[in-house]
Amino acid sequence: MRCRHCQPLPEDVRRAADLLGRRYALAIVYASRSGATRFNEFRQVLGPVPPTTLSARLEELAVEDWVREDTAERMRGLYRFRQGRFSARFDEDDDGAIEQQSQNYQRLRRELLDAERRAVVELRRLGRINDDVMNIVQRDLDLEDARLDV
Repeated sequence: MRCRHCQPLPEDVRRAADLLGRRYALAIVYASRSGATRFNEFRQVLGPVPPTTLSARLEELAVEDWVREDTAERMRGLYRFRQGRFSARFDEDDDGAIEQQSQNYQRLRRELLDAERRAVVELRRLGRINDDVMNIVQRDLDLEDARLDV
């Protein structure tokens, strides 16, 4: 599927992004502003993005004082899984195991999010939290649920 409104990234924007050292971050913003909303539309605008781009940025950030080593390691594992998952989508010989693993994870996470929602409602019913707190927590749970679809 091709985006009717998406245009390739202009060279001057690409050069400016390179100077800033965040080429794909700015390029993704540009693609989004051009109307890209789906993976293939972003790929159409951005062109090929090396799979190591995210890993390289993570390694740049991992040395910062505010990044804990266990958090960086968790992110490395997430990136490895995502890279394998997206690569498998384009592999005609893929057996679907990675996608099934992802679907199972999403199902489990949604079940747990539903349990958290029920617990928050119960805390509100018992008067232990007020409506504002309940709404904030529910919004956060909804956002986490929406991120599972990516």
